[in-house]
Amino acid sequence: MPWVKLGLYPEPSRPGTPQDNSRRERMHLTLKRETFRPPAATARKQQERFHAFQQVYNHERPHQGLDHLTPAACYTGSPRSMPRRVPELE
Repeated sequence: MPWVKLGLYPEPSRPGTPQDNSRRERMHLTLKRETFRPPAATARKQQERFHAFQQVYNHERPHQGLDHLTPAACYTGSPRSMPRRVPELE
């Protein structure tokens, strides 16, 4: 798992309990509604839908959990730099 090599660890939820990840479930519901129903005719058109969704979701749509700010307004980049090569997992 390349993420583990970078110090990022998965946070699994209990099977069959979507309420454990309600924020993620809600985001995925919105993503499906905006980009998949109905699906675009081509992969390129589908990718355009994803980019449009990302723009609105992160830069235009205020989020209640962020005091009605956008994620882009709250984002600060990580001070950690990405390595050129992922270290071997020990």
